[in-house]
Amino acid sequence: SPEESINYEIGARVNRSNLNAQAILFFNDYQNLLGSDLAAAGGGGTGDLFNAGQARTYGAETQLSYYWLPSATSSFAIPFTFAYTYTNGEFESSFVATNEDWGRVQKGDHLPYLSNHQITFNTGVDHKSFKINLSSKYLSEMRTAPGDGDIPAPVRIDSNFIIDLSINYKISRFVTAIGNINNLTDEVYAVARRPAGIRPGLPRTFI
Repeated sequence: SPEESINYEIGARVNRSNLNAQAILFFNDYQNLLGSDLAAAGGGGTGDLFNAGQARTYGAETQLSYYWLPSATSSFAIPFTFAYTYTNGEFESSFVATNEDWGRVQKGDHLPYLSNHQITFNTGVDHKSFKINLSSKYLSEMRTAPGDGDIPAPVRIDSNFIIDLSINYKISRFVTAIGNINNLTDEVYAVARRPAGIRPGLPRTFI
């Protein structure tokens, strides 16, 4: 059956010179949550759709960006961006999912694969000839199956903190060299437990 939901958002935004700040509260009320068995979402990859009853998600998001110029005549600038998102999701009805990964769900169980806390911080150097960007992201632990209370180890994905580095260098009007290092510190972390057991995140990768 088709999904039905009502989504509410309220927020505020401030723009002043080199400063941008915003904050948002959100509440999503699902009457007939629709899920899909995708490998990218930790499922078996069949693509089958299934209904998951009533659910709600709510939370808040804040973002602060600042573009710092050392002086009016400076040839470079340093941008800063900080963002934090809190999200909580719960089932509002009990049911037995046709999707084997969810199984029997009780009212009040938390949604799987939903991290409560996400933090990102980006900074770098902007110059007319080159750009250097250092970005980082933190994800708190999350569960891989519906449930309540502390997350048992067999259905838990631990928190992780990943740092990426990118460099652009303008060789000429028509040529730009681009380099990236993903997972700069070579953090060993998991991203899912489906399909076929625990799935690792991307190791240090040069592009």
